[in-house]
Amino acid sequence: MKNNQYLIIGLTIFLVMFYFFLRFYKIQTSLLFFNDIGRDFLVLYDWEKSLKPPLLGPQTSALPFNQSAAYFYFLMPFYLLTNHSLFATLYANAFFYTVLFLLGVYFLRKKPILQTSLLITFFLLTIHPQQITQSRFVWNPSFVSGFILVSFYFWQILKKNFNNLYLICFTLSLAFAISFNYSAVPTLVAFMLYAIFIFKKKVLKIYLFTFLNLILVNSPTIFFELRHQFLLTKMLLYQEKIKQQGLDLFTKLTNLQNFTFPHFSPLLFVCFCLLIILFIYLSFKKFQNKERNIYLQDSLVLTLLTFFITMIAPIGVQNHYIFGILPLLFLVISFLEIRSSLFISLVLASVFLQPANLKDYFQPATRTAEEIVSCSEMFCSQEKEPMFVSGQSGLRDFLHNAMEFKYLFKESGCTIKDLDTQITEAQKMVVVADNATYEHNKTSFNELTQFGKSEEIKIYTCKGGIKLHILQRVQN
Repeated sequence: MKNNQYLIIGLTIFLVMFYFFLRFYKIQTSLLFFNDIGRDFLVLYDWEKSLKPPLLGPQTSALPFNQSAAYFYFLMPFYLLTNHSLFATLYANAFFYTVLFLLGVYFLRKKPILQTSLLITFFLLTIHPQQITQSRFVWNPSFVSGFILVSFYFWQILKKNFNNLYLICFTLSLAFAISFNYSAVPTLVAFMLYAIFIFKKKVLKIYLFTFLNLILVNSPTIFFELRHQFLLTKMLLYQEKIKQQGLDLFTKLTNLQNFTFPHFSPLLFVCFCLLIILFIYLSFKKFQNKERNIYLQDSLVLTLLTFFITMIAPIGVQNHYIFGILPLLFLVISFLEIRSSLFISLVLASVFLQPANLKDYFQPATRTAEEIVSCSEMFCSQEKEPMFVSGQSGLRDFLHNAMEFKYLFKESGCTIKDLDTQITEAQKMVVVADNATYEHNKTSFNELTQFGKSEEIKIYTCKGGIKLHILQRVQN
């Protein structure tokens, strides 16, 4: 027993260190502070200055509706404690996963199969390419996998000891997963459907607690809706939605495979799937560990239900939509007979951790955090008049809101006005050409149209391929 304890402690320490290595190695030069990260920091900055907590979380791309503001409430302490560090959200994400992992290892110490499952699952999440990417560029989907894992382990505990505390932990974790990113809805539905067969008469209580926790986590949104005559609901019902792409079954299957098992050739993927099916069969028929097989059955059923619901949902599959199914799939692997589980983990590690793949995470960003901070400080030391901000981005050419520079300029002392609500409060606009070319009176996008006729009066050049074009509004 002592030897096992030392082994668990050693593995836990190694996994935490390996997790931090893959998340923070060369992060000073590789962080791309861009778009959604800038959006989050802008919300946190405005909250700190106004002392008014946001009622709405991040906007969604698929529907005209917002996620829960609970996402920002979680990030705010890290933003303050790190003194506005551009890495604050990365620290929040790392804290979230490592604390959940360490608590899980401790509280599952008397359930060796579940504890071993957690060690294997955490290792697979540690090395998965999308999980690494989401931990080095943190936004609201980055936290979903952790909440799904917590839900599953409390589900197992709840089956043996159905009490209100465990029920709250199970349903609250699911509520947070969905409220941070709606891509986890298929997983919620899978849990609710499977609960009918597992908990039978108790399922109504599970539904009630799930409903109440969803209301709790989304209470800021509900308050916003009541205050603004259900504005978001009306937009959801009547506003034109963004047309979804790739809804056919083949495209969704292909995307799910590419995002879930990147770097796998088609032949390797087929062989890998057949191998997992064989190991599942052997676990059920040959090894017949009753307790392990119950866990395997639950994770397998939830994975398949989530998969089928994802396939029939009228939403395309994107790379950040996989975090509802990914941890369930890793749980399936973790509950295979231990030698099979370790072999599959070794195969995944040999593919995901190839030097060429690791190099992508650590390579320098197009412009580093230090370069954009230095550029913003230089600019705001010279420009004191109120101004609007827009952008021409070579990173994503359809983005012109320059959210990251709005935040950095505010943080550096510039007086930044909102183009939609304060159109008369500034006569200048800075157009941030971020690794892109801006040509006055030739380049066009909506923010320039809103600003109106103007003349270019000055250009600042910064490191990292950034140029700041100052426009002065021309009075008619």
